[in-house]
Amino acid sequence: MKNYLIAGLLGLLLISCKKDNEDARQILAGQWELRQSAGGIAGVIDYPAGNGFIIEFSLNNKFRYIYPANANAIERSGMYEIKKSSSAGNWLLTLQYNLNNAPVSETSAVQLDNKKLVFLPKESCCDVPSIAYEHLP
Repeated sequence: MKNYLIAGLLGLLLISCKKDNEDARQILAGQWELRQSAGGIAGVIDYPAGNGFIIEFSLNNKFRYIYPANANAIERSGMYEIKKSSSAGNWLLTLQYNLNNAPVSETSAVQLDNKKLVFLPKESCCDVPSIAYEHLP
């Protein structure tokens, strides 16, 4: 009987985690424009609306960065995965893409709601800013 109870609880946990991840994917879908870099050496930098630095997420787990025409930036696009983090209220966002024909995987802790996506600095590093994006209509 105890084994059935444990199996049932594990099943409920897996189902609820999958639902949480699906809900996060729904919120993440669309375009997000850079709004702020806070912390690190440069302090706080605010970016105006219409600056053209955008991350786009689709429901089929694809992402791409979109840059203004005059930006000297490395193109990044590929697959993403989002899942609940052990930290309360945080998510883990993994971006997978190719850089110079080599596979790259980046995992960042993020805070996510309907209007704001914040990439948080790694706890092991001391001088990296948090990067905030705003959801575009």
